[in-house]
Amino acid sequence: MTTLLRMLERNGIDTSRLARVMDFGCGVGRLTLALAKNFRQVEAVDVSASHLAVAREAIARSGAPT
Repeated sequence: MTTLLRMLERNGIDTSRLARVMDFGCGVGRLTLALAKNFRQVEAVDVSASHLAVAREAIARSGAPT
């Protein structure tokens, strides 16, 4: 996650001003959970309904807001 934040900042993106981010192709939500710790709102999408179900369960277990 630190690498991603540094890359965004290097490219002129002030991450503290981002209202929401998207995890496109989120799979089972590992990156989604990491993003949720650093951003106010995360939209996660994937073509696999079964992966989204696993991601939803992981997010619910983590206590992250949905």
